[in-house]
Amino acid sequence: MNREIREILPELVKEIHELILDDTDDKELKMKKKQLIGEAAISFNKFSNATFIVPHEKVLMERAFLKAYYLLYDSEALFYFSSFYYAYRNIKDKDLFEQQKTLIKTNLDTMAMLLKVLAVRNNYASLGTSLDNCFFERLERCIWGLKYIIKEEEEELYIPGLYNICNLHQTLIQYLKCGDSKYNDLVSANIEQLQYLLTLYKQNNKVGAILAENLQLKMFLESQIFLYSELTGKIYKFETSLDNLESLNSEQKLRVLTSLFVIDKELFIEKFESIIMGLIERIDYMNSLQKILLVRVIGDYLTYKDEKELIEFYLEEPFEKIDIVDYMTATFNGYSLIDTVGITNEDLDLLNSLDDQDLRSKVSEVIRGADSAELLRESRKPHGVSEISDMEVKTRYRGKRIFLCMPFKSGKEIKSRSVPVEISYQIVRPFIEFNKCVVIFVTAKRCSENLMNYIKKLQEKQDWPIGVIEERQLAALLRFNNKI
Repeated sequence: MNREIREILPELVKEIHELILDDTDDKELKMKKKQLIGEAAISFNKFSNATFIVPHEKVLMERAFLKAYYLLYDSEALFYFSSFYYAYRNIKDKDLFEQQKTLIKTNLDTMAMLLKVLAVRNNYASLGTSLDNCFFERLERCIWGLKYIIKEEEEELYIPGLYNICNLHQTLIQYLKCGDSKYNDLVSANIEQLQYLLTLYKQNNKVGAILAENLQLKMFLESQIFLYSELTGKIYKFETSLDNLESLNSEQKLRVLTSLFVIDKELFIEKFESIIMGLIERIDYMNSLQKILLVRVIGDYLTYKDEKELIEFYLEEPFEKIDIVDYMTATFNGYSLIDTVGITNEDLDLLNSLDDQDLRSKVSEVIRGADSAELLRESRKPHGVSEISDMEVKTRYRGKRIFLCMPFKSGKEIKSRSVPVEISYQIVRPFIEFNKCVVIFVTAKRCSENLMNYIKKLQEKQDWPIGVIEERQLAALLRFNNKI
């Protein structure tokens, strides 16, 4: 089975990656297409901690996630979450078409906040803007509208109402896990309101009949009850029958599996393995959404099984071509002359005696075309989970502003004779954040053959502007500038 998954996954991921890149620059997309891109971003986010993805493709998937997040979390489209503000009025006073349109928009806007929360969780964003405030403050008005549906028995709206409740609940639960605490009180109060609403809906006989026939919606609801029980320490017992899973269509099966992964991961593995071959056989008949959901459950499966054997997806995204040697010559004083500098073993010993901050400080003093105050600040900044690179500074090169990102490895940090390939993600990570940047890897020890081959591959096949200043080159650069 793993062989079949490894055969089909690259093509699926590549197709979804292209779907995101093709449309994220278009602000005029219709809601349905934005919803699809949001689903794709959520699926890619499932791979954020995967150990089976090559580092530069993890970067490309994270870039795609951020493009989707920026598309959906757009201040003009969200307009201070006005869909929430007018939700109650529209559901109460408008005709069925306008009511349904309102619930589609509130659902899409909830997805936008979910993407932001996931971006915060991955240290790509922070919360606290006026737009963020509007989501949390106006959420209550949306809940009023969802309550009106069940109180006034607006039967045609039961299904979109339940999806809105579950998506809101899911987003608020994710908020509590993202590390931010600004809105904790509001979030906790609204989670209680949503749980109360779920109880009201479940007590309705017609809703019960809908859930009995709609396993994917029932499982989504159950997953939210499970998350609430986890949050509150209450006992949860999963009693939903999955006997008719085989009879569902592809999208329904995949939605059920997505919710089951939240509730019971071992049962998820069992059910996944029982139906995955049938799903793979139907790939040629799947639409974009079904493929996105298939990638999501495969990501859940491989991550939970702790898959470590690398899978290459052959993703591509064009970057502006930069002559890296010319850039390094223009940026590092004396770089073109380092081959003329004689280096002794004593010089190498001195280089290897420098710790991370000493090395950053000395290298910052040989950089041209950057602000001296920024160089000083970056050379002294403490390391943290949110940093893009050990140093990142704005430089001027041939009339353009380019971010120079520099990961460092000191001789004190690397105890082996060479730098292993396992640190390569640290080198490529800056490309997640920047479109115009150059990465120069600065290391007191030489790169291992595997690491250098990987960097050369990125330079040649992807045109990524990555340079290396290693060992003797670094010693010569510092020696030329009288820094050692």
